[in-house]
Amino acid sequence: MTHINIRDLIQSLHDHPSSGYFSLVGGGVSGLSLLLSVPGASRTVLGADIPYSEKALTDQLGGLVAGACSEETAAAMAAYAFEKARGLTTSPGSAPFGLSCTAALATDRTRQGQDRAYLALQCAEGFYARSLLFSKAFSREEQETALGEALLHFLASSLFETVHPTQFSDVILESNDQSFLAPSVWQALVQCEIQKVESESPIRALLPGAFNPIHQGHQDMAALAAERLGGPVHFELSITNVDKPPLSYWHLQRRVEALRACGLYVITRAPTFREKAALFPETCFVVGADTLARVDDDKYYASQHDRLEAIAAIAEQGCRFLVFGRMIDGRFQTLQELKVSDSLLALCEGIDEKAFRRDITSSALRAQKD
Repeated sequence: MTHINIRDLIQSLHDHPSSGYFSLVGGGVSGLSLLLSVPGASRTVLGADIPYSEKALTDQLGGLVAGACSEETAAAMAAYAFEKARGLTTSPGSAPFGLSCTAALATDRTRQGQDRAYLALQCAEGFYARSLLFSKAFSREEQETALGEALLHFLASSLFETVHPTQFSDVILESNDQSFLAPSVWQALVQCEIQKVESESPIRALLPGAFNPIHQGHQDMAALAAERLGGPVHFELSITNVDKPPLSYWHLQRRVEALRACGLYVITRAPTFREKAALFPETCFVVGADTLARVDDDKYYASQHDRLEAIAAIAEQGCRFLVFGRMIDGRFQTLQELKVSDSLLALCEGIDEKAFRRDITSSALRAQKD
């Protein structure tokens, strides 16, 4: 890969109305350094994080989505960076983006697998990704130089929506791109213009979850709840979470495809049950006992008073909970075994263990996949 026209490329990026936040781990910092070396960088770079340690990365993402160097982690980092950019962008007409890089380059440790990198960019309109495979015949410095320039070419391709491929060299063996233009309602949801993507069917019961992935246990809960409640149950996926960055379009596309295959669903940006109740009054929330315990946990609120106010707000909206047993701290617990406040308990109906027990979890399924 040559340095021909790199400065001109950077100047064109600085002249573009977009500005973004960067999250880089394992490599790609040389690309950021090149951006900063050309006057006008403040128009392009809003800020950057380099969460190099495992704890720094898990703190950023609220726990590792997958291995540190993976397509999924790059997508999560891009969503985090996009939210940071949205919060820092104040100029009218500006277009924020979040760009991430996660890399596994040449190292002095024994590592299985290929030397590789994943680049991802999320903006209001869609999601872009590029995966790179490096030759192990080259040093880390040579790989990093190639990766830094590849990052700039990827950024230009994404922002200008033109073909601006990585220039192949002996260092980079392979480069693969993907892109996804988000539906307009998803764009409105991500930009806080709406709070939910409306369902065509009336909603009277919701089963909230991350659905990463959705599994038979979720479907069995929905079926039993529908029978008990006398009406359909919608799966509810919130793109925002109380302790994790928002979902990227990459994640949203995949989870919605799975939900669509399993039944009715609705997408929101309502991470708490107080917010869900405001969006869906007179609704029954179908939850596991572990989820209900979190509803009554002070650590998820500003104060104990805030928790009590949230429960009161849920009650005022006419909402209630249908509670299924779950494994908690190594023991299967139903509503009867939970210690929750009287005000929350008054809103609940429990399903006993004889009627339903499924010990399968999404986290266990992810662990098996890994």
